[in-house]
Amino acid sequence: MPTLIEICDTGAIKPHNAACFLLPNGTEILVAHTEHGFFATDSICTHENSPLCNGAVKNGTISCPLHGSRFDLKTGQALEEPAQHALKVYPLEIRDGKVHVAIG
Repeated sequence: MPTLIEICDTGAIKPHNAACFLLPNGTEILVAHTEHGFFATDSICTHENSPLCNGAVKNGTISCPLHGSRFDLKTGQALEEPAQHALKVYPLEIRDGKVHVAIG
């Protein structure tokens, strides 16, 4: 059964931005704040292992700052090349103003 891990306050990530966080199990994830809410995915682009933390968050997607690959934050699907593989997505809940991500 997945364990919910508290990541941050909802106010810590401004709208249309993302931040990366290291989970207790050593996995680094990206949490993005979009016009549709918060989403959690892997923090590394599937194209060339580039960090997505500084990528542009727009219309429910994040763009890789290295080569411009774009990913759907809800599904993880790669929407624009050169990336061809999806990001892993993590279930996320907002509780009492805090972002929680399910792991395990």
